[in-house]
Amino acid sequence: MGGDVVELNSAPAPGSHIRMSRAGISPIRLAATSLIGIAFVFFGLFGPANASGARHSAHAPGSVLPPIGQDVLAQLSGHAEVTSGSRSCSAALTGSLTEQVVGQDPASGTDTVAENGFRLTGTESCGAAHAPADAVTVTQSTGDQRGTLTVVQQFPPRYQQSLVLDLTVSLAPAAGSTAGPTVLTSHRPVTLTGTPNTFPPQGEGYRLAQPVDLVASAKPDTPVATVTAFPVTISTGTGSS
Repeated sequence: MGGDVVELNSAPAPGSHIRMSRAGISPIRLAATSLIGIAFVFFGLFGPANASGARHSAHAPGSVLPPIGQDVLAQLSGHAEVTSGSRSCSAALTGSLTEQVVGQDPASGTDTVAENGFRLTGTESCGAAHAPADAVTVTQSTGDQRGTLTVVQQFPPRYQQSLVLDLTVSLAPAAGSTAGPTVLTSHRPVTLTGTPNTFPPQGEGYRLAQPVDLVASAKPDTPVATVTAFPVTISTGTGSS
């Protein structure tokens, strides 16, 4: 049988040997090596190390969430578009807002963010060049309102943020006007949404989720005007954390 024969002495004498040719060993060695390789691959896919990795992946959405207690002083700039009957007005506004992370759900990758001190001031223009501009102040009606910050992408980080605010709009007539001051409130909370790449936001844009009616306190169910657009840019520095 040539090189493929395995010679065995049933009772080996001193100095005798068992000889296996290279041709006979190679197929066996190849099969054993293949089986070991398959075992390593299987263990790598389903073994404890990868199971640990899977657990890490399941919690990954929370890994880039700002920590509870982080607070932010936000600088705001934007403008509001308001309609009242056939009249359309716009107001250029600047101001500030304080945000603080007060809750966290790592499983869903969401922080709860308290909004306080929202305040914008500016002047209103209604398209009449000769008309004096009213001073506009937009403030938060209710303190400590809660919005959300959700991780939508791990790398590079990207978030979905919603600011939920009850607002009061105060109009102070310009000097010389015979009109009295006007104070209106949002009929329901105003929601501003944005997709910042960082938190605190740095020059990120937020927009009105849907139009909101403004009402007078004497007739809370009768819309006086409607905020149709309210784009705001937020740039921040951190407070205590």
